[in-house]
Amino acid sequence: MTQVEPPQPGTGLRSSTVPPGPISWPAGVTAAACLTFDMDAEAAVLTADISSVGRMSPMSHQSYGPLVGVPRILALLKRHDLRATFFIPGYSAHRYPDVVRAVAEAGHEIAHHSYFHENTIGMDAKTEADMLDLGLRALREVAGVRPEGYRAPMWEMNFHTPALLAERGFRYDSSLMDSDHPYVLAVDGGASLVEVPVSWGLDDWEQYAFLPDLIGSGVIESPAKALEMWTLTSNSLGQRPVRDFKFRSAFGLSFADLSPIVGIYTVFAIGLIAAGPAFLWAFPLVLIGQLMVCGVFGNLVSKWPLQGSVYAWSRELVGPRYGWFTGWAYMWGLTLTLAVLPITAAPYILSAAGVNAPSQIVVELVGIGVLLFGSIANALGGRLLRGLIYIALACELIASAGIGITLLAFHHINPLSIIFSGGGTAHGASWLVGPFLLPVAYIAYSFIGFEASASIGEEVQESRKVLPKAVVLSLAVGGVLVIIACLGIVLAIPDVSAAVSGKDTNPIATTLVHAYGSGSGRTLLIALAIGFTSSMIAVQTAVTRAIWASARDRLLPGTRVLGKLSGREHLPRYAIGLTVIIAGALVFAGASKIFALLVSFSAFGFILSYYLPIIALGYKQWRGQSPTADGWGARWIRVITAIAVVWLTAEIVNLLWPRDVNSEWYLNWGAIIMTGVLGVLGLLICLRSFRPGSPAMMAQRTDVVAAEEES
Repeated sequence: MTQVEPPQPGTGLRSSTVPPGPISWPAGVTAAACLTFDMDAEAAVLTADISSVGRMSPMSHQSYGPLVGVPRILALLKRHDLRATFFIPGYSAHRYPDVVRAVAEAGHEIAHHSYFHENTIGMDAKTEADMLDLGLRALREVAGVRPEGYRAPMWEMNFHTPALLAERGFRYDSSLMDSDHPYVLAVDGGASLVEVPVSWGLDDWEQYAFLPDLIGSGVIESPAKALEMWTLTSNSLGQRPVRDFKFRSAFGLSFADLSPIVGIYTVFAIGLIAAGPAFLWAFPLVLIGQLMVCGVFGNLVSKWPLQGSVYAWSRELVGPRYGWFTGWAYMWGLTLTLAVLPITAAPYILSAAGVNAPSQIVVELVGIGVLLFGSIANALGGRLLRGLIYIALACELIASAGIGITLLAFHHINPLSIIFSGGGTAHGASWLVGPFLLPVAYIAYSFIGFEASASIGEEVQESRKVLPKAVVLSLAVGGVLVIIACLGIVLAIPDVSAAVSGKDTNPIATTLVHAYGSGSGRTLLIALAIGFTSSMIAVQTAVTRAIWASARDRLLPGTRVLGKLSGREHLPRYAIGLTVIIAGALVFAGASKIFALLVSFSAFGFILSYYLPIIALGYKQWRGQSPTADGWGARWIRVITAIAVVWLTAEIVNLLWPRDVNSEWYLNWGAIIMTGVLGVLGLLICLRSFRPGSPAMMAQRTDVVAAEEES
């Protein structure tokens, strides 16, 4: 409790000798934000110069607030289901009774703000008490309310004011400036008030108020400056990410996660063996389907540009438990992928360095080195992370576009008609429903990761405008580059029959060496190492934001640690550390059957987490609701969502369908087995997280405020 005393003669000021102690928030709550509006209207000007009552223009300026501003604010608050406090002078209530009643009827708090916005500096206690009573009577007469809160005009409190407030049953005041958080203010006579401190830096009056010869600074600031001030203040006080990504870096992050080079090398040989050269037709089919998914994501992220992407969208569409399961699938899919990428990059790095036939422990140690390198980049963030993204972006564009264009232009030796050949795998309809479905399944794994930039939504400037374009463009560009490169390789393969039969185990390398000479082998190895490493960095960026977002909502064990941000960049370094531990342990199990079983869920986890928010949005639309009607692409979103639902439903069935690809039966059933195991484990954790009285049940989400900063 803070005791405020007036300065005593000869002793100096004694009002701030003891700093207010930190507040003890309820369980599961780490911070609170108040939206407050002072409806001063004409009173603020008239109390400064009563003669201005005869000046029509200044009076019209002041009437804009209650006549236009308040209705717009009420509509905005209703749209986002938010409650606010309106501090209203009694005179303003008498002058605009319908406006004040509309505020009360909308469910917002009405608080006391004097009667005439009078200057209280030096006002004696009796006069101030009379003005308080006038204001109380006005609010009771107009709106039928007995306010519990008070804000002094111009935030000018006298030392006798707290006692006057306590005598009249007020529970809190919001006029002082000696703390960043609420505290209990002691009042003479043993009473107390809760003080909710204010700051001139968070008041838009100072940024916009301007009436010549009457009030204001004489400078009308831009909304961008006001937003910057509020954002910087918010970031300095709370656990909030810093918005330092723009369109180029957001696009680069999604493109790095997608990684055309990784996609080409991962699926080419499998698709060629399974369905012959005609497997190429699976690329445009899958790309179109995934672009529909992208379109829905663009719509969702423009509505909710929040950390964790699919987790946050599912939570907003259905509820916290549904969001939790979406986040659970997403986090495991990304974390397992995070283990796969460095162990896959390691052999390419060693081969490029001239190390042939390395032992498994050497491969694993190099994989750990790659993981640590990417983790350090993510932990430092800022320019280093964005610089690495730009380098990877340039390498990916040059390598994938260069391979495709030069092979098509100068080295194709097979006729174009070869892309209609199944290579003897099957013919006609039996080829479409048989061999062709395998590359359709695997190619879906090449066209994932585009949502990475959406997963850092609270770190992107102008996120509602930037992220839809970054997400869709990354897949469109990456998908086209993959198709061009794969087409170029197919037309340049020196021995198609050997590639289709599997005798040539690395048809990409064979083709590049045949076209460019033996030196191209090392270039390919370097390109692959960069591709896998950059993709790993982007995957870790996305998964750590999903972990942090879930921890912020108190949905994971260890949320007190995992929900923290640190450093100047406000990064989730504890979440980064957790992914290093889990992925690092999996890297050392890279040669085991258990690792292979776990990996079977890695890419499927992506697809499942994509499906859950899209099916939720589709269900809402089927019920006649339009939760994202004001989002990006709203005109076509119902059609796009319907196509995306059908596509992902068919693809999930295709992915889960057991095929005799591996010698061990449980690996062929791996996606189903791991979905069941992780589903049961997730259910147990979910039940614990949402038990009665748990932090998750009591937590107040703070990310909606983050999204509103970008409105």
